[in-house]
Amino acid sequence: MRRRRSRKGLEQHSGANGVQDAKNPECGGRRRGGTLQAGDMPGLMTKHRPFKKRRDRARRVSSAFFVIVLLSMLTATTAARAVPVTWSEPEAEFRLLLVLRGNTRWPAKAGFVSFCTSPYRPETSAFTVRRLDGVPVGTRRLWVRDGEPVKLMFDTSSGERSYYLYIGPKDRLEEKSFEPQSGVILETRPAHAFRIGSVDQFRKVWEAAGEPYGRSVVPKIFDGINRFGPSTEFMSRYRGWFELKEKGAYEIATVADDLAFVLIDGRTVVEWPRGKNLWRHRSGEVHAEVELDKGVHEIEYLHLQQHHRSVAMTAWRKKGADRFHLMQDGVYRPVAHFDPSAWMAADPDRQPGLVTWRIVDSLELDDRAVVRAEFRVRPEDEDLRYRWTFDDGTVVDGAAVTHIFLRPGRRRFRLQGLDGRWTEQEWKGTVRVHRRWEERFRWNEEIFDALRPHLMERDLASLPVEDFTYFMEWASSAHDLELLGRSVDEARRRADGLKRDAPEALLRIGAYYARARKHEYEEAEQWFRTVIGLDSAPAPLKDRARLELGALLLKAYGKPQEAQQVLKAVRPPHLSNRLQRRLRFLDAERLLIAGDTGRAREAFERLAAGTRMDSRSVLRRRATAQEAAAALDEGLTEEALDRMRGLMLEDPRERLDLDRIDLLRRIYLRSGDLLRARVLCASSLPLAVSDRERSELLYALADVYDRMGREDRARETARRIIDEYPYSAAASRAAGRWK
Repeated sequence: MRRRRSRKGLEQHSGANGVQDAKNPECGGRRRGGTLQAGDMPGLMTKHRPFKKRRDRARRVSSAFFVIVLLSMLTATTAARAVPVTWSEPEAEFRLLLVLRGNTRWPAKAGFVSFCTSPYRPETSAFTVRRLDGVPVGTRRLWVRDGEPVKLMFDTSSGERSYYLYIGPKDRLEEKSFEPQSGVILETRPAHAFRIGSVDQFRKVWEAAGEPYGRSVVPKIFDGINRFGPSTEFMSRYRGWFELKEKGAYEIATVADDLAFVLIDGRTVVEWPRGKNLWRHRSGEVHAEVELDKGVHEIEYLHLQQHHRSVAMTAWRKKGADRFHLMQDGVYRPVAHFDPSAWMAADPDRQPGLVTWRIVDSLELDDRAVVRAEFRVRPEDEDLRYRWTFDDGTVVDGAAVTHIFLRPGRRRFRLQGLDGRWTEQEWKGTVRVHRRWEERFRWNEEIFDALRPHLMERDLASLPVEDFTYFMEWASSAHDLELLGRSVDEARRRADGLKRDAPEALLRIGAYYARARKHEYEEAEQWFRTVIGLDSAPAPLKDRARLELGALLLKAYGKPQEAQQVLKAVRPPHLSNRLQRRLRFLDAERLLIAGDTGRAREAFERLAAGTRMDSRSVLRRRATAQEAAAALDEGLTEEALDRMRGLMLEDPRERLDLDRIDLLRRIYLRSGDLLRARVLCASSLPLAVSDRERSELLYALADVYDRMGREDRARETARRIIDEYPYSAAASRAAGRWK
């Protein structure tokens, strides 16, 4: 029975298509301002035949698409069923069935597959690809490292949609070589030199760079990150192949940061020199003309990135065309992507399944990352119960599990298959855990909110020392006092062992107690002095402890002479550039607290000698102060204090600004850090010039004394305001508050 459509149903059926169909005369819609009106809907469905034809044609297209998808699935299934049972490589220990991915470009002369490597070591293994009838095809290793996914390219010119990948010992299994001239292959390496002015110099630095970060097939030359490692101080080399149907003149353009060379068929075409302004030349201004013959051509893109944002891209156009276009995936010769499907071992009793893993997400702060990874065994045996044991002591059951690593690196795991009789099948593997390089932003609040409950429940007592100390540093950088508090409690229980194995954890305990929201300064001082007195602590660690102790003596206790004795023992070469700058800042702070205002001003001015004073930098620093004030209004005292510390380290003259001093005082008061507030107010009095400024600072000091319970000092300071500045607003308030 035919279903009758209501007017409401017609409008819902048309939806947004009504606007699009108004531009198409075939639909019979009347134009009113470029769109169909509501009154046009019934006529559109009932009176106009063209819409019915269009609807029937859409149905036929949908039916045809469904048939194509069904046939492709049947073809893959038939291919899998038609796999011969013969083992074409007698020396191979494992075999994977590679099946053409559904949404890949096809046909193609080269295929690409990426797969995990457990239970075998890839660096001691050989890989050979064969057609289903046993005929070998050429194979090219792109990336083979223990603990990382293997990446291979192989010859698919035969047109087969399924292949066997055999894996065996390197000394017994022969690999047939293959040189793919399709797609784009990217490799990145660390950069150790940056004064490069030519392609030859780039190649020399490239060869001396050492171990690559990674290598893989990518869709195009268009990146803003390092896909395989840190996105600063790295080099990239792209090699791609494209085919022209006819001879012609083309213009090749590039945009890069910091340095790039574009080569066509081995000849340098375009150069982006270091120091060139990225934003002023981002529309194809850096380009060159090249004559290209019909056929296959190779493009090579060499890129060097030092700091800040990474950019690497190429574009082209035919000579005389209006606009440049990115050299997209469709420009290059196609590479078909394959997925590993069926898996089997030559010895069925050796391995119940293949272990796969992937990095789900990560959170990185100060070059320390917490990483979440997913592990799975395939195919899953319903008669077995799987148990995963990771090298940090965590035990998880299930065929598919998620684990949070508290420290990156090469991590080990053990997987057990337990049957009903508790007969164990066991195998081990290694995984290289690292930050998820594809994530442009290293910190994501949503990911942190998702991981935090799991981190709070983690059993820190069972963690190895390396994992525990690493996580403690990470929690400190995250400014999460609950996470850090759990770490500190565990560190106190482990104190005897940490003194010998990880004295840096004791320094972190002291820093925790010295924080603005804890301000347990006697406890902090005790831990700092413990680290300084440890024979097992290295000299740089002791100097960091002296730096922290000196800052505590200055800013919390107001003891410049004692702090000077501690800071004198610090050897600057043991400190990073940032800590060396902090040491000089503390020396200027010491002069200010000691009352030597003139020398203190000179010291702060010398520190600020390299500070940028252009209008943009000045506005940015003002914005930082405003962000600190906004964070304080929201009760985020840790964030507000961090912004103010960063601001004063960037431009030390901000320490002499009374507005900044007042904001810092309010941050200390909101966090309950009365000791630091007292020292700040007392040391800033000589900076005040006018009577109003001095009277307000004295009133702030009296307020701090009153909050500390020292009423006698508060009244004494209030009497000083009334006597020295009797006509000030501060004197009026002091008289009313301390009668």
